[in-house]
Amino acid sequence: ANTSPSGSDIALTLPINAGSANQVLKNGSTAGQLEFGEPTVQPGQVIEKIAGYCDGRQVTVGSGTYTLATASTPQQLTTSYADVTGSSLSYTAPSNAKVVIYDFQMQVGYVGGSPPLPHIRFYVDSTEVEVARTSTYVYYDASIRIRVILDVNNSSADVANGKIGTWSGAKTLKIQAREYGSGNEVKLHETFHFDGTGPSNQDSLPTLEITAIA
Repeated sequence: ANTSPSGSDIALTLPINAGSANQVLKNGSTAGQLEFGEPTVQPGQVIEKIAGYCDGRQVTVGSGTYTLATASTPQQLTTSYADVTGSSLSYTAPSNAKVVIYDFQMQVGYVGGSPPLPHIRFYVDSTEVEVARTSTYVYYDASIRIRVILDVNNSSADVANGKIGTWSGAKTLKIQAREYGSGNEVKLHETFHFDGTGPSNQDSLPTLEITAIA
């Protein structure tokens, strides 16, 4: 009942079933008509996040169960582009996602000669997201982060500029990298210095996070 001075009773119509486990009771398309369903995600809220070390572990979120790729430690680059081990994931974005953020962090280590200088590209399936190109000049050791923001479910696709059209089904997200030249060799997923000594080659697994935002 509405107990304000001029109030009147308010009718709330309950659903005719008990719903399913973990559902919430909420307004339907008509206010006052209650129904069981999933919580409504507001624009800008995180829908789901996949996160873990790239060691073959499984992560379960709303859109499914995903197996993170296993990184080869170490991975020696050449002057030709190659897939960065651990960086690839076949991901199905939720239907209400507006933004998908890809976040990969990896160790870059010194090999010999001049300091490492990797060039990095990011791909959605076989199409490069050109605005995500980057290079990093490393002095012996560094942990570098590749963060790519994808606009999802646009009226038209422009993948080179990070705009994905309709995201239906799984899309493979991955990084490719090469070294600048034979004088700036690059080794991934391994340190050169550690505990005050060098060379001290220690395996360092990369991490991957995928975040879907409404």
